Amino acid sequence: MHTDLSPHLHTDKCNDLIRLFRECRIDHPLTKFVGKCDHEYIQMTRCLKQERINKRQRSIEMSKVHKKELHQRLRERAKLEKNS
Repeated sequence: MHTDLSPHLHTDKCNDLIRLFRECRIDHPLTKFVGKCDHEYIQMTRCLKQERINKRQRSIEMSKVHKKELHQRLRERAKLEKNS
């Protein structure tokens, strides 16, 4: 199962692939069941997977930045309390 296919959630590239997949499903209502749209589906799925990987990597990087800032604030706070 893939993620929500709403256009505002994806890149232009993936939106184009989603559109192609949906058009294929509409244009081939019977042969879609025997693999007519598999190529479009595979391309769309790969694009969505790459988006997930990129989003996960950005989240990891942001988490590292936030943790570093938090540790720095805690060290400064400890210094202030020690000097008081």
